[in-house]
Amino acid sequence: MDGFKTSTLNVHGARDGGKRTKVFELVRQKGLDVVLLQETHSDVNNSADWIKEWEGLAVLSHHTSMSGGVVVLFAKSFIPCSYDVEEVVTGRLLKVRECFENGVLVFICVCAPTVGTERLAFLDILHSVLQNSDVNDLLVLGGDFNCTADDIDRNHMEPHPASRRRLRGLVEANELSPCRAEAVHMDSF
Repeated sequence: MDGFKTSTLNVHGARDGGKRTKVFELVRQKGLDVVLLQETHSDVNNSADWIKEWEGLAVLSHHTSMSGGVVVLFAKSFIPCSYDVEEVVTGRLLKVRECFENGVLVFICVCAPTVGTERLAFLDILHSVLQNSDVNDLLVLGGDFNCTADDIDRNHMEPHPASRRRLRGLVEANELSPCRAEAVHMDSF
C-alpha cells in the first residue's frame, strides 16, 4: 500500500436509497478509498441496504433513525486482509482497526452529541480511546465534533466554549494534526 485517499462527510441523514446512491457516487467520483460518514440515521431496518448497495465494505454503527449513526466505507479496491470493529459509543464513536500487508490502519469515526454537557463527556471518552491506541498504528480520526477548535471553521462564535477548550486539549494532548479539505454540502442532493 503506497497511500490512500480518505474523507469525512456529514450526510444529514441517508435513510433514503436515492440519497445513499448519491453519496456512493460522490465517493467513487472523488476516488476515495475510505470514507467516514456521520449522521447517517441508519438503523437495523436499513443496514442490509447499506451493505448491499455499497460495492466495498460498509461498517455501520446505528444511533436512531432520526439522529446520529456512523459508517466507515472501504472501496472495493481497499478492503483490508482482516479488521476489528469496536463500537465505543453506539452510533457515535466507531473504531475500525485494519490489518494490511504492510501495517495497521485505525479509522475512528465521530458523531459527537449536540448537547454541550453530553459532548464534553463524549470528548473524554474519545480522549481515552486515543490515549489507549497503539502508537505504531496509523490513525485517521474524522467526523462531526459539533464544535470547533478554531474560528476558521465557523461563521459565528462557538456556542459552547467549554467544548472548544476540551477539543483543543484533546488535539494537543494526542498530538493530532488537523486537516481541512474542500467542502461538499449534501444539502444540494
